[in-house]
Amino acid sequence: MKDSKGYNPSINEAVPNFFLYDLSQNTFLDASRNELPVQILNDEGGDEELKQIRFIPEIVGDHEISIKVDEMEVTGSPFIVRVHDPAKIKVGDIPNGIINTPVHFIVDAAEAGVGNLEVAVNEGTIASMARALGHHKYEISFVPLESIDHKISIRFNNEPVTGSPFVCKIGSDTQFNIFGTGLERIPVGKPAEFTIQTGDPKAQMPSIEVIDPRGEKIPVTVEKDAKGKGEFTVEYTPKTVGNHTIEVRYQNQIIGSPFTSKAFDAGQAHLSLEEEAMVGRACTFLIDAAKAGAGNMEIIVSIDGRNVPNFVQAESQAKFKVSFTPQEAKEHLISVKFNGFPIPGSPLRCPVSSPTGRGGERRELSPIQTTAERPKSNEEIRLVGDLGPNKKTIPVEIVRVDEGFDVEFLPEILGEYKIDIELDGKLLSLCPIICHCIEEPIGSFVNLPEIVNSGEKITFDVNVGKCNKKDDIRVEICTEDGTVIPATIKLDRNVGIAKVTCFLPKSGGYFMDIYRNNLPLGERVHFSAAGDVHSSQPSSSEENAGVRILYFEKKALADRSTAFELEIPAGLEKHINLEVLDPEGSTLPITLSRLEGHTFSAEWIPTTEGPHTVSVKINQKNIAGTPLTVSVLDLSAVRVIGLKNDAVGVQQRFNIDWSNSGGSNIAVSIQHEDGEAAKVSLKKIRQGLHVCTFNPKKPGLYLLNISVDDVPLPECPYECLISNAGAVRARGDALTKAQRGKTARFEVSLGNATRGELDVLITDSLQGPLPVRCYKQQDDSYWVEFTPEQIGTHQIEVTFGEVPVAGSPFKCEVVDPKKVIIKNADDPFIIRHIAKVAVNRRAAGNGMLEIDITDPQGTPLKVEQIRNSIGDDQATFLPVKLGVHKLSVKLAGFQVPGTPKQIIVEEQGMPTVYGAAMDYAVEKDMQASMIFDPKKTNGGIKVDVRNPEGEKIRHSTNKRPDGTSEISFRAMQVGLHKVSIDFNNKPVAGSPFQISVIDPKKVLINDEEIGKDGLLQLKVGHQNRIDVDTTAAGSGKLRAEVRDSEGELISDIATVDNLGYGKSQVVIAPKHSGNLKIYLYWAEQVVPTAYPILAIAKGEGIARPLHGYQEAQTSREIREINSDAINRIFVRGEGLKRAAIKSPAEFIIDGSEVTDTKISSSLIGDKADIPVRLQHLGNNVYKATYTPLQGGDYELHILADGKHIKDSPFPVNILSHSSPAELVVVDQKSLKLGIIGEDVKTIIDTRKAGSGFLSASCVGPSKLAYCELYDHRDGTYLLNLKPTELGKHTLTIKYSEEHVPGSPFAFNVSNPPDPSKVKVYGPGIEHGILHSFKSNFIVETKGAGAGQLTVRVRGPKGAFNVEMQRDKEQDRTIHCKYEPREPGDYQVEVKWHGSHVIGSPFFAMIVDTEEELKRFLAGEAPSQMPATPFIPPGGGPIPGWMGPPPMGPPGAMMSPMGYPPPPGYPAGRRYGPGPMPMPMGPPPPQALQPRNRRHH
Repeated sequence: MKDSKGYNPSINEAVPNFFLYDLSQNTFLDASRNELPVQILNDEGGDEELKQIRFIPEIVGDHEISIKVDEMEVTGSPFIVRVHDPAKIKVGDIPNGIINTPVHFIVDAAEAGVGNLEVAVNEGTIASMARALGHHKYEISFVPLESIDHKISIRFNNEPVTGSPFVCKIGSDTQFNIFGTGLERIPVGKPAEFTIQTGDPKAQMPSIEVIDPRGEKIPVTVEKDAKGKGEFTVEYTPKTVGNHTIEVRYQNQIIGSPFTSKAFDAGQAHLSLEEEAMVGRACTFLIDAAKAGAGNMEIIVSIDGRNVPNFVQAESQAKFKVSFTPQEAKEHLISVKFNGFPIPGSPLRCPVSSPTGRGGERRELSPIQTTAERPKSNEEIRLVGDLGPNKKTIPVEIVRVDEGFDVEFLPEILGEYKIDIELDGKLLSLCPIICHCIEEPIGSFVNLPEIVNSGEKITFDVNVGKCNKKDDIRVEICTEDGTVIPATIKLDRNVGIAKVTCFLPKSGGYFMDIYRNNLPLGERVHFSAAGDVHSSQPSSSEENAGVRILYFEKKALADRSTAFELEIPAGLEKHINLEVLDPEGSTLPITLSRLEGHTFSAEWIPTTEGPHTVSVKINQKNIAGTPLTVSVLDLSAVRVIGLKNDAVGVQQRFNIDWSNSGGSNIAVSIQHEDGEAAKVSLKKIRQGLHVCTFNPKKPGLYLLNISVDDVPLPECPYECLISNAGAVRARGDALTKAQRGKTARFEVSLGNATRGELDVLITDSLQGPLPVRCYKQQDDSYWVEFTPEQIGTHQIEVTFGEVPVAGSPFKCEVVDPKKVIIKNADDPFIIRHIAKVAVNRRAAGNGMLEIDITDPQGTPLKVEQIRNSIGDDQATFLPVKLGVHKLSVKLAGFQVPGTPKQIIVEEQGMPTVYGAAMDYAVEKDMQASMIFDPKKTNGGIKVDVRNPEGEKIRHSTNKRPDGTSEISFRAMQVGLHKVSIDFNNKPVAGSPFQISVIDPKKVLINDEEIGKDGLLQLKVGHQNRIDVDTTAAGSGKLRAEVRDSEGELISDIATVDNLGYGKSQVVIAPKHSGNLKIYLYWAEQVVPTAYPILAIAKGEGIARPLHGYQEAQTSREIREINSDAINRIFVRGEGLKRAAIKSPAEFIIDGSEVTDTKISSSLIGDKADIPVRLQHLGNNVYKATYTPLQGGDYELHILADGKHIKDSPFPVNILSHSSPAELVVVDQKSLKLGIIGEDVKTIIDTRKAGSGFLSASCVGPSKLAYCELYDHRDGTYLLNLKPTELGKHTLTIKYSEEHVPGSPFAFNVSNPPDPSKVKVYGPGIEHGILHSFKSNFIVETKGAGAGQLTVRVRGPKGAFNVEMQRDKEQDRTIHCKYEPREPGDYQVEVKWHGSHVIGSPFFAMIVDTEEELKRFLAGEAPSQMPATPFIPPGGGPIPGWMGPPPMGPPGAMMSPMGYPPPPGYPAGRRYGPGPMPMPMGPPPPQALQPRNRRHH
């Protein structure tokens, strides 16, 4: 009898005959367990003892055949026959393509049965790839290389599928260039266009699709260039403001798109004047561009053609408040343009009136007090007029110094300033003083070439700053004797660059002066020209033509070695002559030494300062570009005279003599030891001698740095110690740091000061004043106390006798160590494994964070502290001892509560389970996913998933590259599912896990109140109730959200009442009439039947009275207490206005001026009252704290002796969340690694955050990376990053200007992985015999770049577990092993970063006997039974085989990848069977012979 197991007949194909000697009973069941009709026929050979049974299968699947003889089941019965149907293979649309661009299409084999799927492009000459999509659906892709039609043959179990072969048309390799203003900012209502360049005159018409922000398509016209250049002009007209998505397709392939253009409408902006303008008073006007779209705003205020400075302050999104201060009683003109288009109302004429009479009069300033000392009465100085180009008075600072007064002012615009000075009431005779203000050049002042040769024209740039049309720029170039050299100038006034061209007639020194409006600009520039290039080369010989100067340093230091490098051709070393002349003409020794090849180094030591001449000669002739000049500096000749230690407020004055240094310019900078720079005045006495002055304003060490010709002095920095002896000073830690809610103190000592009053003003981080208490001590010093209530930087101003003390104002950083959150410290750590502890101190303040860890013996461990991508401080350490360690955390020197904290170090970590299914409810019929992390512990995992009825349901477990495993299942029932996870036969912590499955579609809404027009009728000022039934939707919580007609979220008008037993009521209390949209969420999943409910609110816009307080309001009116005592009670703090649920809110009640009054407070809400706790801080000052548990509108009552204080009750808004940005979810899986040239994409979900503005920016090591945000219009966005440089990138994502969780994200961008560099070898990818098969093989990834290695092995019955271990010495070498347990076909897939390596997938045939192996290697079938199919009945990925492997040359010993076997690999082995295709199909019928042994 023939064994029929494993045979795959097609539908309606007669099954091969079964030969039976005596048939008494048989049963034929199809895949649905239905019995099939059969035919019993006599043997065709005439043997009466044999019978034939024939049946025709009609459905796909496994058919069962039971055969009994004499009521006894024959050996092997029941038999399994697998039936397939190639006609049920579904091939998706195959698009036309372009060469060198992948073509993708889908093949669905879900209904075709079990078998092998083969895809061949152009008879296998074009490689194709298959990617499993699940449920027997696959994505096929190939890359066409020629512009010809490609034939795609698809066969299933060696039978062609319907429609095969398919034809894919491939277009020419056209280079597309798409550009134009239509891809950028475009005005609404005006045609926008862009150009598509194809470079192919025969190019076909591209298809263009433009979608506006509402999702509607906009009409597009495409015209081809009449000149036949292959250009197309696309034109469209935007109708709405917002982002427009532009998709360009050519031959049905997307080209370079989608693009995004931003449509704007300047007509939607508004300009309004807020108040009457008056001379000397700030005038404000408003600009509202909220509905105008994205763009740039240009604001100009002018008078008589002259611009007036204005200041812009952002009020809200795209709304601005602009102010200016008119100085003349004349009409001002306000011009506002948006993206170059005037907005409505612009230009606006603004009349200006004068409060004192005729406009434009000069106003004298009051006498100015100095910060150090008031001038004597007979030396009183007054600044009468310091008028700028717009006749505006400029603020001036005057400081008394030893010689007189130091006057400073900051010019804000370019132009001419007139200065009048009065001394003792008399105007100085030299006044007015004219001061010209010009723009300071940026960067290098003059950019001369590195080597300047005489006898040539040279061109260089001079940075003169931006110029207007009236500015005159002049450049004078002179020889050393003063002879002027003609020069031409081309000036770019917009960028401020003058391009200068001149001809240098001879070698030697030159100098250059630059003038702007006949005033010197910068210092004189000195340079030198080398000898004539053409005359330095002998005309009769080209010997020196190959000698080149590779590197030359133009500056050197006296008595220090300097060198330059030359390239000298072979044979010229002995003919070259080097010469260095000092300023006196003396020759200096020079040494020539070979570096490598033809490169030499010439080294010499200058002994004096000044210009030195370096000549390089061959046969007494200078080579091209020489002689050269080196400027030698003698920094030891620089002298600093008169610098001394002194006290605060005493001007420091000293001289710097650098006349003998050989330099041409000097620079001085001074800074305090804390890094703050001090203002320095440098006055030139003569060339080489300067007087330097500065005024120290606080005690400490000052550091002085001096540079000559940009070379710092070696002895710098000089030190100058400034003390505060004899002066009033403040000291104490509280001047720099303090704890929130705790009293902080510092001391003020008066020193020698006797007269005056101490004044201390402390401003908190919210710019509010803080109560201060001052206590005088016996030694006449003061103790100052304050209690900060807000975290952040506080400013402490301390003055005595109206003069600030040294260091004032002080910056005090207030922190709250109680708000520090320590993460990852509760789970045990693993010995000798990197351990990480994260500290979140974002709500605790910005003080210095100290993290210390000690081992069980008290020895401190080395801790590396960095800021991670989500903003936490991460401490990394390596534990090397077992036991209890101690973690200590301090913020700004204050110990964090709960620390020192004990942390445990063990030999092995505890496995954990996490994932989305454990955090959120899973929607019915959707995939539930969770991650099992074994914590690098080896072992086996066992998973059991049960539905609410306790029935076992199917799941999948996929091991991930990082060692974790993803457990997933499809939830088909509503209710709690239990997932039990065992690791090494022990339940993991928390097992079994409960997964909540819901069905939002089963949320039923009572729509009786919905009218015929589909609108729900609501009444303004009333509680409108909507009945909702969630009985069949599963466990969850109902949430309602209301938005207006423009999509803006309306807060606090919707609540949900849970009535029990699956019944709820949504209560809507609209405050204003209008159209509304109501959205419902069940367990934070969208309710599809209410997304949205359209409603209309009608009635008067009267807010609903508060429940529970209404009676009190109607029965009696809260009367305002006019008592002075009540009015002298003050309150402040954020808790008076708003708070967030489950977050403590605070405010201060200051009754220090009413000491005998009893103060109480309560918070009354619609559904609940919240207790307010009062903490007495002293002197009748209280800190009030409350923690709301439910959002909504509340009233805060503050009573004094039972009577309301002023403005009580206060309205308080309790927010459901502290920030909408906290509800934004970013998929961080794709933000681990970036590849240069590849887009990094991630999904951002803002559905739970409500309305807001989403922004993203990415910064690489040196420049911004391009970011694109695509709005899916369902609350989710696709973020597409295009990194263009290697290295660390930081991605910032904000929602309504606040960081989302995890932002900023950090990831590295590396070079693209190269799968072709991965090598695979070893016996595990060869054919062999089962009992002696060695399944190990090696994967080498050296040189393949960054990527992930994926190894999969599939055998006759599905996937195999693969053990992978990194080599201890070569970390790019991976050892792999799998355990085959039965003979058959094995497929080994090796992928690097998702792409097959060369030779993958590898095929290994494992047989039972050596005879079968020989037969297989000879190209015959290894046995007489059909090959086991690759696709198992339970499903699995498609084999990657696309056709037979190429045939190698006879006797060739090559690996499956085409590489020769590695060194030391056993010789004499064959790597494959040659022409035999893998996997094998069923043998021909004539090859089937009876066998005595069963195969499994």
